[in-house]
This record gives sequence, C-alpha cells and structure tokens, in this order.
Amino acid sequence: MDQVVHDYGDICQGITDLAIALNAPITADEFRTLNRCLDEAMAEAVLAFGLQRESCLSADEAERLKFLSKELRTLVGSSMLVFQVLKGGSVGVGGSTGAVLEHNLSRMRDLIDHSFAEAPGAAAAACKGSPFPLELARLNNSGQPLT
Repeated sequence: MDQVVHDYGDICQGITDLAIALNAPITADEFRTLNRCLDEAMAEAVLAFGLQRESCLSADEAERLKFLSKELRTLVGSSMLVFQVLKGGSVGVGGSTGAVLEHNLSRMRDLIDHSFAEAPGAAAAACKGSPFPLELARLNNSGQPLT
C-alpha cells in the first residue's frame, strides 16, 4: 500500500519536472486538478486493494473454518459417546474406551493449535496469485513490526 502512495507521488513529481524541463508553466488551478485526479486514483487503488484482499481472505477463511468445524464436530460427537459409556461405569477409563477419548481430545487440541498457527500463512498463500501483492508483517507482542 505504501508503494502505491509513493508511485502516485512520483507521477506528480514527474509531471512537474517535465513541465519545468519543457518550460511549460502549470497554473495553480491545473496543479490542483492534477492533485485531485491523483488523489482520486490513489483512493480507487486503495479501495480495490482492500476489496481484493477482503475477498481473498474471506474465501480462504471460509474453507478453513468449514474443514475445522467438520473435524471438531466429528471428534466432539465421538467423545460424547465415549463419555456416556465411561459415565455408565461398565468400562474403566484406563482401557481402550478411555484411550479413544484421550485420542479425540489430543486430536482436537492439535487441530485448534494448527488452525491458529497456520492462519496467517494460509491467508498469504490464498492471495499469492492476486493482482495486489499481500504482505503480512510480522509483529512483536506490542504490535510493532519486526526488523
């Protein structure tokens, strides 16, 4: 985004430099018109970038959440059935039924851990082919960019 602002500033500077080199004076009204046009073009570029990024991230997030919810629903349902058997007292927690519950809980934990750890990378990968490059800054705990 920063590059877009600088590029439009370079365009303005280039036009001004060309006018000076050609000894073609620019009136104050013409310069105001140029700046207004460049400001509108910048605003359109920023809006297009935001819409593209939002669309790209939303599609990726929807797919990821769909998978995560399906997996978690399956594991929770299975765990509830196992818990009902254990609660009935006919089997012990230390047997194979308890091992199924332990496996399900471990799998849920892993899914949750991986889903949050991979979220930024997944979003970047989904937007990789977009016409607007998406750069995800790495931030420290106070929100400052890492160098």
